Amino acid sequence: MTTRLPCLTVDLADQILGEQLRHLRECQRLPLSAVSGRLPPRRAVTIGALEAAESGDSTLLRDAVLAGHGAALAAAYGAGRTAADDWYQCVVDHRRRGNPGSDFDDAAVGAGFRCLLVELAAAGAPALFTAGGPLLPVPLQSPAVAAAVSRTAPGTRVRGVRVRPVGALPGGGCVPCQLYRGDLLGDRAAVNAWLHEVDRARARAFAARVTAANAPSTVLLLDESVLHWPTGGQDLHAGQMRYLARLAETASFDVRVVPLSSGPRILAIDHAQYMVGADVLTVGLWRTRAVYEAGADPRLADLHARSLSPGVSLDRLRQAAGGRLASPWQPSAAGTGRPPARPAAAARARAIPPPGTRPHPTSSPGP
Repeated sequence: MTTRLPCLTVDLADQILGEQLRHLRECQRLPLSAVSGRLPPRRAVTIGALEAAESGDSTLLRDAVLAGHGAALAAAYGAGRTAADDWYQCVVDHRRRGNPGSDFDDAAVGAGFRCLLVELAAAGAPALFTAGGPLLPVPLQSPAVAAAVSRTAPGTRVRGVRVRPVGALPGGGCVPCQLYRGDLLGDRAAVNAWLHEVDRARARAFAARVTAANAPSTVLLLDESVLHWPTGGQDLHAGQMRYLARLAETASFDVRVVPLSSGPRILAIDHAQYMVGADVLTVGLWRTRAVYEAGADPRLADLHARSLSPGVSLDRLRQAAGGRLASPWQPSAAGTGRPPARPAAAARARAIPPPGTRPHPTSSPGP
């Protein structure tokens, strides 16, 4: 397995948007010469410049968007207004942050799509995931939980998209790429359908990552409370625990439970951390947003040090799946032993420093 994400010697926005350009082109099996030939003469770009942009080594995409040429570049890559609007939102948000070279806060319509591409690009890199919320990160959800989330998700309004569905898919490439290129994200129902396709692709990519021959090491730091919260009901919860236990039985994937009694709770925002050579890329994960930061988060090293061994953690997962895991909370007056109510999301979010405000050490805890 190879890792295509060179990280982290250039601006992260250029690198991640460049990976998206590469994917759009390769999905359609277009050579760079075809992309270059589609650009108007007054906005011509050499093959070498396009190659540098796809590698994240130039500001070509950002420069084109700010100069008002985003639609022409999108058309050259076989995409439409959705891509141009998406890139504009990314570039404007990124520019507003001042000097954000080592950080990229991606909240535009294509955020989940780009997160998928980063996960694919880092498929050969050791990785560390954290999970502490009532729902696990998308790649770790069981198929039943993912289906339930898709059925019950409220309509999603995505800023920066002004087009309406046109009703036809362009040819070539994966379904998320086809929907993105076809300007089919103009209303909430279409956006939800697209996010579901992106989620499914992320789940498939993660399953391929942990089951491939010579798969890289992958570690999940799981807050102990997740074992006890029957989100969606007991049956869904038991199935999710069985799904994680099966993953944990593979040679390349370890689950390490972080006990509630060991210290501060796991981060309220789920994270992924990829180790690419001597560099580290940390990603804060939401379904429709991703925050990329160059360097390791020192809090993850603390969580790793406090976690249970993979063998003990696997036993806990199996016990949770079978409903045999004792509650870590003291029984209430009613004798239920139920966990206390979760704090409000806003209060939990205050414990997370804004992106770019924490130090970025050069080393990372090994999975």
